[in-house]
Amino acid sequence: MVNINGNISSSAEAEFLLKNRGFHYGDALFESMRWVKNKIIFWDDHYHRLLESMRVLKMKIPTNFTAHFLYNEVQKIIHDSAPKRIKLMVWRNCGGKYTPDTNSVSYCIFAENLTAENYRIPQWIYRIGVYKEHRINPDLLSTLKTTNKMIHVLGSIYAREHNLDNGILLNEKMNVTEALNGNIIVVSGDKIQTPPLSEGCLNGVLRKQLFKHNAVITGFKIEEKPLRIDDLFKADELWITNSVLGIIPVTDFDGIKYSKILAERVTAILNRIATGV
Repeated sequence: MVNINGNISSSAEAEFLLKNRGFHYGDALFESMRWVKNKIIFWDDHYHRLLESMRVLKMKIPTNFTAHFLYNEVQKIIHDSAPKRIKLMVWRNCGGKYTPDTNSVSYCIFAENLTAENYRIPQWIYRIGVYKEHRINPDLLSTLKTTNKMIHVLGSIYAREHNLDNGILLNEKMNVTEALNGNIIVVSGDKIQTPPLSEGCLNGVLRKQLFKHNAVITGFKIEEKPLRIDDLFKADELWITNSVLGIIPVTDFDGIKYSKILAERVTAILNRIATGV
């Protein structure tokens, strides 16, 4: 029996909360993906990141967890042609306290509709700030997409309270790590720069795509470089990237205004790559 907000319950919902290690300990991973034109874009990158993360967390990968199997599991919940955000969650099965009784896993998949098939550049003024109350500890765990996201939650509350669209997270060296919901990309002259994973940022799928397709972004070189806040102030363009929303160009950071010309060009390239056109 479980007491949920004063209601005593033995329902399946209560049982799920009682036994789910993702709920109790954040012992879970997730992938957020974009479903467009009857396919998951960049599926291979999402799948391999998930398996690599499970290995790091010492989760036992089921023998049936092939790319084909999980893709088919996603397809089971798709019943129309609308573009969707897909969330695939994997958690260690119940048993034990901090020390688990098993490393076997369970999973669930759910979807919500998106408004557009292609990546689109926001047309409003997109403002960001720096969240300084807590910092990311850069290590291998910080690069994984786990459900331990309290800094991102608190940073998002800070952004809402200050009428910001997003926020910059810093690490213990006060270097730029990432945004609240994506990687940070800086365009300065002919260089496109982003913090290395050693700074604590998420191993983002769209970040990986930018490196993979650098050759088609003619005239620019993509490189990893530790970044300070001053580097962001000096940039020509400042982007936030994730695989669901694409490139989000920042247009206002602490009063500094940015262009989004290259962001629009690269978004068009990503749309062609994603749809195979």
